Amino acid sequence: MNEYIIRFHLMSNLHIGSGFSFMGLVDKTTIKNEKNMVVIPGSTIKGKLRSACKKICRSLESEFGHVCDGKDSPGICKKPLDEVCIICRLFGSSYTEGKLLFREATLSLNEQKRAEMLLELYPFASVQSELRSGNRISRSLRTSYPKQLFVSESCPGELTLEGKICSKEALTETEKRLLSWGAKSILQIGGQKGRGLGRVSIAIEGI
Repeated sequence: MNEYIIRFHLMSNLHIGSGFSFMGLVDKTTIKNEKNMVVIPGSTIKGKLRSACKKICRSLESEFGHVCDGKDSPGICKKPLDEVCIICRLFGSSYTEGKLLFREATLSLNEQKRAEMLLELYPFASVQSELRSGNRISRSLRTSYPKQLFVSESCPGELTLEGKICSKEALTETEKRLLSWGAKSILQIGGQKGRGLGRVSIAIEGI
């Protein structure tokens, strides 16, 4: 099993919705782990990277070959792993198990130590979340809806998170190049991107 570190440097606040509210005070909370620390789920990393890599393949078919439409489309790859398109080979499909496994990204060790130090000094402070209010807007009328105020949670920018990409088999140079280019092409991740959230710089170590 080969492992690669994928590193996320946040350049703005990040919101990845948990689907839950909090005590009627926060309408949209961001997802965290059992230690109450912000994370980027492996499924989010996989989906975002797959989409980015697929766009690159479509633009550079001469280098990466033809890629199928994916999901349950009639053109999806149903061949053995060594014959499917590079996207299905790496990320898998309904018919094929991919080479790659994605682990959630958590705060880097330095960031975790910093958060723990701040909590020791300020036990009741929220060092990893910020709250911001918003209002639902009618795009056609260009006005806000009455009584549609909401509060969302996000983690502050300038944090670094690290996750792991595990490969069951050795990656080819072409596969490594695609993953590296795909990661670098991702400029935003998570929700509320239209509000400026989720700006990020991504790099995969060892590729």
